[in-house]
Amino acid sequence: MKRYHWLVFILLLSSCSDSSKFRIEGVVDRANQKKMYLDEQGVETILPVDSVKINNWGSFRFKGKCDYPKFYNLHLKDNRILPLLVAPGEKVHIKTNLETFGRNYTVDGSEGSAQVKLLNEP
Repeated sequence: MKRYHWLVFILLLSSCSDSSKFRIEGVVDRANQKKMYLDEQGVETILPVDSVKINNWGSFRFKGKCDYPKFYNLHLKDNRILPLLVAPGEKVHIKTNLETFGRNYTVDGSEGSAQVKLLNEP
């Protein structure tokens, strides 16, 4: 009988998910092999979080943790920024292309990021 208690305990432990994790992924057409950066946007500071190389199909992925919604910026080497508001547990998906990066894009999986996009539209 003791074996079953341990089995139940292990199953419960493994089923617990870390709700503070988030994922940002997407596709940037015509940006193959370029480097994408993720920064945390503070009130007075911008903190580099991570960078990835966009693969041959234009895909990228960032994973991170946050305990509360935070502002992040996606950007390439130039000054074009794609702003996001990411909450814990979100799986954000971005679709854009190199020429209109930060101006013309779609964002799914994050209500906050969708609202930020609406605020930034001309």
